[in-house]
Amino acid sequence: MPIRRAVPVCYDSRVSHPSDRAVSPSSPSAVPERAPSTADRTLVPTECRSAIEALVTLLGCETKAANLAIVRSRLRELGAEALPSLDRVRAAGGGGHAAEVAREIRGRLLDAEWERWAAGPDVDLETGALLIDRFGNPLSDPSAVRRRLDDLASELGRRLGRRPTVDAAIPILTSYLFDDVGLRGNTDDYEDPDNSYLSRVLERKLGVPVSLSVVLLLVAKRLRLPIVGIGMPGHFIVRYGARTSGPYLDAFGGGKVLTGKACADWLCASGFEFDPRMLQPVGSRYIVARMLRNLIAVFTKRGAASDAETLGRYLKAAAASPQPHAPSSGSAAEESGAA
Repeated sequence: MPIRRAVPVCYDSRVSHPSDRAVSPSSPSAVPERAPSTADRTLVPTECRSAIEALVTLLGCETKAANLAIVRSRLRELGAEALPSLDRVRAAGGGGHAAEVAREIRGRLLDAEWERWAAGPDVDLETGALLIDRFGNPLSDPSAVRRRLDDLASELGRRLGRRPTVDAAIPILTSYLFDDVGLRGNTDDYEDPDNSYLSRVLERKLGVPVSLSVVLLLVAKRLRLPIVGIGMPGHFIVRYGARTSGPYLDAFGGGKVLTGKACADWLCASGFEFDPRMLQPVGSRYIVARMLRNLIAVFTKRGAASDAETLGRYLKAAAASPQPHAPSSGSAAEESGAA
């Protein structure tokens, strides 16, 4: 069996095999253009890591545009496997190419996850909210967000005790989440995109009506509390229990308790013709679509066409359920950025 030279080495397609020829990074043959073989995809982890590191090194030192395009393409093919190496270079200030390729890879992965989420017959609210969060904060750790929600639920559950009545539960819930934790509506910068990203909402304790309501819904779900989302046009709220008379909770308003009549009065005062369907519960798909519409409105107003277009694709994939109330009022409110 012929003996390969240990060094120097270069790597070929998908940067998978050491080559018998040592060439400079700028040589057109540094990254041969053959298609990846089956063996390329079955390397042991150590070899794969070495191959990726070699590609990332080429990314930083290659000067010829054609070769650079090949290296970028190979890294994109590797996908998630290349992210740790790219992130290390990016964090060390190793140039813009690593950051750009990492962003492209994460964008492709997020696109695929959106498609899978949206295709499900019974979509999960938490997963959908975390996908939106990853759009705004690509490096956010979803498990850390889930742990924070677990912690909130654990402490609230301790305070509530076993099987609390509605009258007993609501003051405990609102006191903890809105007084002690400090969740509140961002009245100073309502159109800040961070108001819609779950990790940032929990970190800053600031949000818009729908994002703050999502926090409440996710905490309540962990405790099996009968809290549902209510997609009023112009202002998202939640309801505790099944009675249309309430009580309703306004998360943006610091957990203010409302009756069904107070909600109807607010809608009329805001210029909407009240319809009882406006106080019907809405599902996870609708809530995620509403969060997306809010962000699309924000980015459109800011002239960030690319971000608005990407979120528009996610909204289309989500294929939101029909509005629970008159389309003319609900759709206009959401598209204008009212959460």
